Amino acid sequence: LKKVIGYLKKYPNKPLTFDATNAEGCARIYAFSDSDFAGLPLSEDIKDRSGRKSNYGFIIYFLGPTSWKSKLANNVATSTAYAETVAMFHTAKEIKSQALLLEEIGIKLNRTPLFCDNISAIQQTMGLESCKASRHVEICYSWLREQYHNQEITPFYIDTNENVADVFTKPKAKDIDIFNMSQGRINQLLKNGMRKTEEINTFKDYESLVLTNEIQGFKRTRSPGEVSENTNEY
Repeated sequence: LKKVIGYLKKYPNKPLTFDATNAEGCARIYAFSDSDFAGLPLSEDIKDRSGRKSNYGFIIYFLGPTSWKSKLANNVATSTAYAETVAMFHTAKEIKSQALLLEEIGIKLNRTPLFCDNISAIQQTMGLESCKASRHVEICYSWLREQYHNQEITPFYIDTNENVADVFTKPKAKDIDIFNMSQGRINQLLKNGMRKTEEINTFKDYESLVLTNEIQGFKRTRSPGEVSENTNEY
C-alpha cells in the first residue's frame, strides 16, 4: 500500500494510456515478471511466519498496462531461480486468462513474450536446464514448460535495470516509468532478450512464427479512409 501511495504522490497527473496508433489492428500481450529473494526480514514476533519470504510482481501490457500485481509469496524460496519461477508462474496464469478473453473476440495469440531477469529460471522453463526441487516447485516448472511447449508463452531475458516489474518487488525500486512502454522499446527488448533454440535462431524466426500462427480479428487490410467495395464490410 505504501508503494502505491508513494507512486500516486510522485506521479499525480500520470494517466493510464492505451494507444493503438501504431498497432495497425495487430494487438499483442507483453508481460514482465520479477521477484526479490528472501526480501522480508525475520520478525521478532515468533508467531509471524512471513520472514524471508520473497515478494513477486508482474505487469502485463495490451496496448497499455492492463494488469499488475505485487504479492508476498506463500512459501520461502531457497534460491533466486525458485523465486523468479514463482513470479513467472503467476504471470503466465494471468497471460492465459487474458489470452482466453481475447480469443472470445477474435484475437488468438501465440508465443506471448514473458520477460524475466533470471537466466536459470528461463532455461528451466524452456527445458534447456534440469530442475530438481520440491513437489510444489516442480509443479510450477512443469506447468510453465507446458505453456512454453504449447506455444502459449516464450520467455525472454531482460536486464534487471530495464525490468519494469522491478517496481513491484522492492521498497526502493529504480525510478522506472511503467507507463512509457512504446512498441519500439518492446521490439528492442525482444531482440536483446531472445534465447536461441533449435526452432528459433533469430528474432526474424520468432516474428515469422508469431505472424504465421496468430489470428488478429481486427487487423487492418486497407489504409485509413479507403472505402471498401464490399458494402457489407465494416
